[in-house]
This record gives sequence, structure tokens and C-alpha cells, in this order.
Amino acid sequence: MRAYLGFVLAAALKNVICAKAPIDGFNVQAGLWKADIDPANSFLLAGTIQDVKERLLRFNSSWILSEPEKQTEERTEEGETTRLTVAQLPGLTCNTLPAARTSAVGQAVQDLEKSREVQMAFPTMRGEDCVTVSCVNDARVWWCYSSPVTFHLPDSWRFFVQKTRDIMEGCVTADASLVSGRYSPPGADVTVIVRGEKCDGVPYRNSWRIPSMPKC
Repeated sequence: MRAYLGFVLAAALKNVICAKAPIDGFNVQAGLWKADIDPANSFLLAGTIQDVKERLLRFNSSWILSEPEKQTEERTEEGETTRLTVAQLPGLTCNTLPAARTSAVGQAVQDLEKSREVQMAFPTMRGEDCVTVSCVNDARVWWCYSSPVTFHLPDSWRFFVQKTRDIMEGCVTADASLVSGRYSPPGADVTVIVRGEKCDGVPYRNSWRIPSMPKC
């Protein structure tokens, strides 16, 4: 399995999506996701979480991504959810990038939160890479890392999911129809970017073992 995974990661180095990295000097890589259809079938797919879901449905029309775990919400005395603010999230910059529709960003974030049936495998360990992980109606979510990713636990990558949600919490104002944000948590060597940018899916290829890779 390790030899196969090494082959897949090497292939990813040579196949990048067509978008330009949102951080100067960084490389663009296609995200890789490990999916288990059943105990006997485990394979890798490339692209955004939406690309992955589309392929899984081709293999199994009854496949669904799991619902996010029920989260405990802090509520004020009036019963309203307490929202994080920019001041509470050092490293967050709001609404200075091309904006996307708030509803589309919300769906892009929810698709990531509902992805507990798959695991993300970052395509390289060298750092200075950006990966498009979700894109809905030209609302694109980028995850960038400036040093090698050293996550070990299967769900460790969900740290990025929470930081993506934090952008929604911190940057969306009341009745705002458009939003963008960039979040670089202090000391984390990662940057999460949400912006308006055309979605470009990964071409589909009917293969169980080698992920479909994009061509520019």
C-alpha cells in the first residue's frame, strides 16, 4: 500500500489544477481524498470534495456523505448564537479579496463539514502548496501550508475545516450577500482562503485505483 500511495503522490506532483495559487510563490496541487466504499474497497480520488462526491455516486448511487456532528452552540440570554468576531480571530482578514456569494460559501463549507466518510491526503509534504478543497458556484476554498504537513491522526486535517468555518463566522456580517476572507492562525504555518473564483472540476475517469487528474 505504501508503494502505491507513493506512486499516487508522485503523480500528483506532475498534475496541478489550472487555477493560480492565491499566495505568490506557492504551487497549486490537486487535493487527494481516501474513500472507503466498503471494507474491501479503499481508493484515492482527486479534486474538490464536490468532485469526490460525484465520483462516489457513480460507483454507488446510494452513497451519501455523513451529516456533521451536532455542535454545541453558545447562546446569549436572548437565545441567539454567539458568533466569533475578527477581534477574536487573530490572523483573519475579511473582505479584501474577490468576493463570493455568501450562500455559495456556506454550501462549500458545509460540504467539507459533511465529509466524515472520506479522509484527505495532502498531495505533497514539502510545503508551499495550495489545494482547492471545495468550490460551489464560483465560491472557492483554498487550503495552503507553508511547511510540511505533519498531521498523524485520520481526522487531523479537519483542523482546516474548522478554520474555514471561522472565516464564515468572522467575516459574514448581517444581511451580507458577498464575503471573502483569509485566515492565517498565528504559529500554524497554514492559511485558509475563501474567495470568489471560477470553479474548475477534475475530469472524470472510471478507475478504482488511480485518481483522475486535471489537465490544463
